[in-house]
Amino acid sequence: MTDPDTSPEAYLGLSTDYESSEAEQTNLNRLTASDYGLLPQATRSALVQLLKGPYISEAQNPNVWATILQAEDEIKQRLGDLFLELIIDTEINVAFIRNMYSEDQELPKVVRSHSLTLLDTALVLFLREQLLNAEATGRRVYIDRSDIQDSLSVYRNLLLIDETAFIDRVNTSITRMKNQSVLLPTVEVNRYEISPILRLIFDADQVLTVTKEISRLIDESRGKSHDGDADSDLDGDADGDADSDLDDYAEINFGEINIDEDDEVNS
Repeated sequence: MTDPDTSPEAYLGLSTDYESSEAEQTNLNRLTASDYGLLPQATRSALVQLLKGPYISEAQNPNVWATILQAEDEIKQRLGDLFLELIIDTEINVAFIRNMYSEDQELPKVVRSHSLTLLDTALVLFLREQLLNAEATGRRVYIDRSDIQDSLSVYRNLLLIDETAFIDRVNTSITRMKNQSVLLPTVEVNRYEISPILRLIFDADQVLTVTKEISRLIDESRGKSHDGDADSDLDGDADGDADSDLDDYAEINFGEINIDEDDEVNS
């Protein structure tokens, strides 16, 4: 009786009909005695960085970027097993992952969507506009905190809050963009580089939808102000969480894996 094949290839359901040199190469990729992985360590590390998010850029991670380009097919295969897609833009040299989408069936959502408040959304639109305006120059785009605050000041009266509370909310929006690497730090305090990733995660259709929604809220606010009523949509709740109406209209959908224990995977 022949003993069963217990090799990593057989365990993963892969063909074992390799040339000896290929088999030796597979063995070289093992990191431990119990390692069933087939990818080289550099490729595995690049895959982990993509999963950690929010994105990989050549400017910030040149070695990881080069690995992604070299092992693109292998990485796409591994991500596909997790219901994920790899997005690579060689024009601005960035890569990130997003949820796989099917028109025929509902697939598990693995990447977390980050909902945006009104100020978050207005900030994203402003930053995206700065990127597009500078697109022809091919130069990196920078912005000062004071410019951001000035651009968002039009919303202070709509939010029915004082100057101090407004500045706090602006700071919160800036922090969110920094956490998502949309705003990148520079050597100067309160000065940021606008990441070119913003061109990819907020497309023209989304901009149109969000702009219309902001206009609707502004019009409603002005109408209620004339009637002497507070605008509950813009004023927010007791915890200061304003603009919840926009949470379903504006989202950042890349990077940062989120697998909930309650999520069910359809087999």
